[in-house]
Amino acid sequence: MGKYLKRWEQVAEAMLDELCRNPAPQLPGIGPLCKQYSASRPTIEQCLEHLEFLKVLEPSSPGKRRKVNIDQLEKLRNSSSNPERPKFLIIGPEPSYQLPHTLANVIATAKNLGAKSNIEVEYLNAPDSPATLRRSLRVIKPQGIITYICPVFCAEVALSLEIPTAGIGMTKTDIPNTYTRHITLLEQGFKKAWNAGHTRVVSPLLNKRDKLHQTLLTQLIASQPPHLPTLSPNYHLPAFSAKSAHEYHEELSKIFQYTPPTCLILGNHEQLLMTLSFLNQRQIKITEDISIICLSHHPDLQFFYPSIAHFDIGEQRACEISMQLLLDSKGQLLPSQDIEIAPTWHPGMSLSPHRKL
Repeated sequence: MGKYLKRWEQVAEAMLDELCRNPAPQLPGIGPLCKQYSASRPTIEQCLEHLEFLKVLEPSSPGKRRKVNIDQLEKLRNSSSNPERPKFLIIGPEPSYQLPHTLANVIATAKNLGAKSNIEVEYLNAPDSPATLRRSLRVIKPQGIITYICPVFCAEVALSLEIPTAGIGMTKTDIPNTYTRHITLLEQGFKKAWNAGHTRVVSPLLNKRDKLHQTLLTQLIASQPPHLPTLSPNYHLPAFSAKSAHEYHEELSKIFQYTPPTCLILGNHEQLLMTLSFLNQRQIKITEDISIICLSHHPDLQFFYPSIAHFDIGEQRACEISMQLLLDSKGQLLPSQDIEIAPTWHPGMSLSPHRKL
């Protein structure tokens, strides 16, 4: 047991070792655990919280003993009994409505490539603090890490522990980072709309920072064809601040009040759903009345809305690159580099100029 560990970390390791040696369906109460490990109640509570984070324990229920996740415990036992098999870890966000399919693609791609090289790949939700992540990595002991659109500190902690790390969609990190720039998607979206004959093109930026808004506007103006009117920050690239669909609808109604757009460029599937609700309320029909371009891919687009144009940002290709970098690293830290993935265009069937509005 490492001397560098705090008291509760030492007890957590001892508790985990005991569970691996003698698996049990549930733990004793806090009182007996305090006596067993000669530790205070706060120390034991920290241990239990940590084991729950590692998914060794099921979430607590008031007045009941802590249940042990036998399946997760078995994984840890197998890992410790088979130390020669390398393990890679993907650290990413808690899945949201927008993320499950992209996250699933990244995990599936990594697992398939890892299996070919006899490498186990696991997924870890990014914790709230660097300290929590550091403790988890000391237990899991991965030989390589992929950080997937998660807080920068995840990469920093991995580097501090000298674990080879590659990123997907990260910002400001000292690791190789594979990504598709938002301005690239936005520029290509506007160009597709312009080439189709649209001039009233609007791309609402939802809950973006003012600095990002200005940067995107400046770069977009620079790429605009000279024969078109100068882009307006309030019309073509409006900044929306909305915490609900109702607030988003109120913002969007201002755009449609005087000069309704003929093409909307939307950032993600969540924004698309709110926009579709707005258009439906106003009986504005896609293809007949308006075109839509979505800057990200979602399976629902092709299944429910085949007419909507969209980009695929290629998370599978990004994962392949990251995995190959880790496989080639041979345990050494990877040098920082930016690797941009070109998006794939899916034109749909609605991208023609409309006159009805």
